[in-house]
Amino acid sequence: MKTFPIAPLSVALLLAVSANSHAAFDPAQFGALDINFGSQGKQTTSFSPWNDVAHDVALQSNGKVVLAGHANNTDGTDEDFALLRYNADGNLDTTFGTGGKLTTYFFATPNDKQEQAEAVAIQADGKIVAAGWTINPQGQAVFALARYNVDGTLDKSFDTDGLVTTKLRAKTEDDADYIRDVVIQPDGKIVVTGMSYDSVKGSSDFATARYLTSGALDTSFGTNGIVITPIGESDDGASGLVLQPDGKLVAAGASCNSLDCDTTNGNYDFAFVRYNTDGSLDKTFNDDGKAAFSTAILLFSDGASRVTLQPDGRIVAAGGRMKGDDNYRQRGDFALVRLTANGQLDTSFGQMGWVKTPIGLDVSGAADLAYRVDGKLVVVGAAEYNTVNSNFAMAMYNSNGSLDMSFGQAASGIVTTTFGATPSAANAVMIQPNGYIVVAGVADSTAYHEDFAAARYMAPDLTPNAFGFTPLGSQEVSTKVESASLIISGFDASTPISVKNGEYRINGGEFTSAPGMLSPGDQVTVRQTTSSSFNTTNTSVVTVGGVSGDFSTTTRAQAESGGGGAVGLEGLALFGIPLLAWARRRMGGKAK
Repeated sequence: MKTFPIAPLSVALLLAVSANSHAAFDPAQFGALDINFGSQGKQTTSFSPWNDVAHDVALQSNGKVVLAGHANNTDGTDEDFALLRYNADGNLDTTFGTGGKLTTYFFATPNDKQEQAEAVAIQADGKIVAAGWTINPQGQAVFALARYNVDGTLDKSFDTDGLVTTKLRAKTEDDADYIRDVVIQPDGKIVVTGMSYDSVKGSSDFATARYLTSGALDTSFGTNGIVITPIGESDDGASGLVLQPDGKLVAAGASCNSLDCDTTNGNYDFAFVRYNTDGSLDKTFNDDGKAAFSTAILLFSDGASRVTLQPDGRIVAAGGRMKGDDNYRQRGDFALVRLTANGQLDTSFGQMGWVKTPIGLDVSGAADLAYRVDGKLVVVGAAEYNTVNSNFAMAMYNSNGSLDMSFGQAASGIVTTTFGATPSAANAVMIQPNGYIVVAGVADSTAYHEDFAAARYMAPDLTPNAFGFTPLGSQEVSTKVESASLIISGFDASTPISVKNGEYRINGGEFTSAPGMLSPGDQVTVRQTTSSSFNTTNTSVVTVGGVSGDFSTTTRAQAESGGGGAVGLEGLALFGIPLLAWARRRMGGKAK
C-alpha cells in the first residue's frame, strides 16, 4: 500500500481509501462513484443563497482537495473569489478559511463587485494560487491573482496584501483582460493565460503573463512580463496552459477564422501557441509558433477549454464543437485535438487528429481533461438531456482517441452523474495518486441557486509502491550483469514500464529496452553492462507507472602491484619466473 504525507485529521480515511483500491479492484467499478467521498460519492457546498460555481480543482500533497470559483453575496449583487477545501472524505476541512470556505474581493469599489477565480494551483510549499479576473474602480476587467497560506489566510508576502491585479492594455471601459488558467514553474514563477480585448482594434487576443514569487511581473518574459498574441482575423482567446519539461509553454483556446464569427460568415477553431522560456514565439512549432485547426464543418464552431501534455511531447486539448442554436438535437459534442510535438495534427489520433463524442440528447461540451500514466485521457464536461437539465459528463479515451469501453456505464466509455433533478456541469478534473478521479463544477440546489459541486469516481491504481533493485558490487568491467528478479507491488492494473541505461524483461522473457506494460504480479529483471572502468558505478533506472527505481552495479577495484605485502596467486602466476631468477642472483645461484 502506498503512503503519502497527510494531515492527522484525514489519515485513517485516506489510508482506508488507498487500501481499498488495492483490495482486488473490481474492473466493473471503473468509473463508479466512490461512496467514501461526501454523500455516496458526491458533495455540494453553498456559499450564499445565490449562484456559487467551482471552476477548477487542485490536490494538495496531503490528499485534501481545493476548489476555486466564485460566489455571490447574500443579495446576489456581488461576485467574489471563492475557495473551499475538502478533507479526503469529501467533507469540509474546518482548518481552512472559515469552516472550510473563504471569499476574497480585490476592490472596495465599484459597489457591485465582480470577480471570479477561474483556475487554482498549489505551490511546492503548499501555498495556494487562485487566478481569474476582477472589475477595477474604472470599470475594466483586469487580471487578478490571490495567494493564500495553507490555512486560507492571504499571504502578505505576495505583493504585501496577497492580491495582485494587472491591466494589460485596457484604455476604455470596454477593454477587458481575463485569466483562464495558471501554472507554477519549478522555480516558483507563476504563469497565467487568457484573453485581452482591445476596443480600438475591436477584437481580443491570447494574453499570457509571468509573475515572480513576490507577485511582481517578471520583466524577463515578453514585454515587461506580458505577451499579447493575435492568431486569427478577429477574436482569439486562450483557456488552457501547460508547461513542458523544457520550460516552453503551450496555450490553447479558440480563434475566429473570419472577421465575423456568427457561424454564417465564419466560426471558431481550436487554437494553439507555444512560447519559449522568454515569452517569444517558438518557431519550431508549426513554423511560426501558432496553429489553428477545425474539427467543425458548416455551421459548427469549436475550441479548446483546457490542454495537457503527454510524456512523449504530444499535446492534447479538449473542448467542444457547437452548431448554431437553430438546431435542437445534438447541438454540441465533446471535441479533442492532438498535436505532434512540432505543432502538426497527429493523424494517429481519432479522425486525422481529432475526435468528437456526442453525449446526451441535446448538447454536450468538454471543460477539462487529465492524463493517466497508461496513456488514457479522462475528459469531463456537461451533457444536456433536455432544454432544462444537464449532468456531469465524463469520457475515457484510449491513446488512439477511441473510447475505452472498460470504463463507465454499460461499457460505453462514458459516465454521467446527476445531482438530483437539477442541472449540473463539471468544470474541472484531477487524478489522485491512488488513481481515483475527482471532478468539480456546479449543481443547482433545491434550497438555493447554484452550489459548488464535486464527485469522486473509482479507478484502478496505476502507481506502484516505491521499489528498488539490490545493488551489486565487485563486478568485472564491461560485463553484462542481471539483477535479482523483483515483483513490484501496489498497483491494480497494467501500467507502463520503461528503462534508461539498460534492459528489462518480464517473467523470464526476452530482454528489451523498449517501453512496455507491466501487470500486477509480474516479475521484473534488469540487465546492464557494467562500466569499462574499475571502481565505477553504473545505474539503470526503471520507471513503472511514473515511479522510478534503480539498479546499480559497481566494478571491482583495480589490482595493485609493488609496495610490499603478500602477492596473490594472480601475481605469482604473472611474476613467478622473474622473482625466482632474482632470488637465485641474490643467493649466488644457491636458491633451491
